Amino acid sequence: MSRVRSKQQNMLLVAGGTICTCALLIACASRIGRSKRKPYPKGKTSSTTLQALQRAIDIELKAEEIEEHINRTQIPARAMGVKVVGLTDNSLSLVAPLAKNSNVHGTAFAGSLYSVGTLASYYLCKSWVESQVELADMELHLVAKSGKVDYRRPVKGDILATSILPDENEMEEFRTAIVTKGKGLLWIGGEIKLEDGIEKGGVVRDGEEKERKLGCCYMIEMCCYVPRRRED
Repeated sequence: MSRVRSKQQNMLLVAGGTICTCALLIACASRIGRSKRKPYPKGKTSSTTLQALQRAIDIELKAEEIEEHINRTQIPARAMGVKVVGLTDNSLSLVAPLAKNSNVHGTAFAGSLYSVGTLASYYLCKSWVESQVELADMELHLVAKSGKVDYRRPVKGDILATSILPDENEMEEFRTAIVTKGKGLLWIGGEIKLEDGIEKGGVVRDGEEKERKLGCCYMIEMCCYVPRRRED
């Protein structure tokens, strides 16, 4: 806990220094260009900068919280070496080293591919549920109900799984079902791509990033519900 707190304190100190630096740069730029263009409305630029920095800090802290929760509560995932490498409002990327998840062929074990994808979908959904004001006062449990996986190619490097939330309409239906029925179901899809190469038939033009080949894709059905109270 002290290590997490120290990280948070360091991040806040860095953010504070960055805010001061941005404020100085904005002030200097405003003075230099005052005679050539209209100044920015007071408070608008600094407010936007503060919001962006605060959002970046919130995401970083949330990523640390997810990784800490995985290592503390998901014993198999701890042995797999799962770590958080990317988090946005609608996506989560987890990575697991090949060295801890290889099969007899020296490629990624199929069970590990599915497991990392399931964890990415679970924690992405968990993060979304915890961010919803309407669900804050509800006692909710979240589990993976079912899943589908399609293994396309052998994964010869580290396992990088990225899960993405569905569109806003599906998320709204999910939230409404939880609030009105006490139970909501949601399919979250994701992909595990290879480290290099492009999809068969793909074309890469100069200056464009190569599209990674697909190792496997998956769909995980999440169930968020209010647990039934046992009668004594």
